[in-house]
Amino acid sequence: MKRKPILGETLFITDAGNRARYNKDQVPRPVSVTKVGSKYFEVTECGRNIVFLIENWHQKSDFVADYSIWESHEKYEEYKERNKLIVEIEYYKHWSGVSLEVLREIKRLLNLA
Repeated sequence: MKRKPILGETLFITDAGNRARYNKDQVPRPVSVTKVGSKYFEVTECGRNIVFLIENWHQKSDFVADYSIWESHEKYEEYKERNKLIVEIEYYKHWSGVSLEVLREIKRLLNLA
């Protein structure tokens, strides 16, 4: 469970879902928290009110979310880096050309039993 945002706090928003389809190089935009309730909080961007769930910070929507929200610009950059590393590691899932010693070291680093 994520923390409850504070009224007036500055968070950062990025496009998600279909809004992000053609905008691959996003820059998180600052938004202010305008309302905080027991289950939801709201931010305003360009006059549009956007509601998020407090428990997981996902946008409240009946369909695909249009926005993702972040505590800081750094948190967004960490998210991007983490996803990039996962993709790069997945790319090397074909281990047939890797020596047994290297495979053992990878296993040790990943703390696999």
